[in-house]
Amino acid sequence: MRIKLIMIVLLFAFIYNLSLSNAADNDNICLRHPIFCKIIENKERVNETIDRKYAMDLSNSIYKACRKWNIDSILYTAILAQESRYQLNAMNCVKGLNKETHEKTTVCLDFGLGQLNIRNIIRYDIDTRRLLTDMDYAIDQGAKILSRFKKKYAHKEVNYWSRYNASSQIHRRKYEELVSRFF
Repeated sequence: MRIKLIMIVLLFAFIYNLSLSNAADNDNICLRHPIFCKIIENKERVNETIDRKYAMDLSNSIYKACRKWNIDSILYTAILAQESRYQLNAMNCVKGLNKETHEKTTVCLDFGLGQLNIRNIIRYDIDTRRLLTDMDYAIDQGAKILSRFKKKYAHKEVNYWSRYNASSQIHRRKYEELVSRFF
């Protein structure tokens, strides 16, 4: 009986220490991987969940691309949250009628994690299929475009990054409000 009691006490102590250790690990992970925690937080902000492994892979890809293209990783993470809610295969499609045949048709204009617009896809010869299937490629291509806006406008506009989504002043202000929810 006494041995069983000792075993129960030891088991309880082990479980208690394990739970403290896990809580400390969760705090430490945010110190080591702030983008990972920001991704989790942003998904919770819109009442959605995300697979933790996918979030860590996404976080690592964002860090890598942001270092390569010299852009702010927190900013880019917020932009990706607004653009696609971190969904790799996200597409923005519209339905309409073909002017010539008058048949119903669907046209997709924005693709992937960064919702790259078809004009940029054509201009920079970006592979649309890879935007929808290859996380590292999608993150890198969006970061490259954001970097181009930074080089062109950052010296005269604090919120140069809003040009990633819109060129008109009114639409840029609205986009800035939307992205700011994820900072």
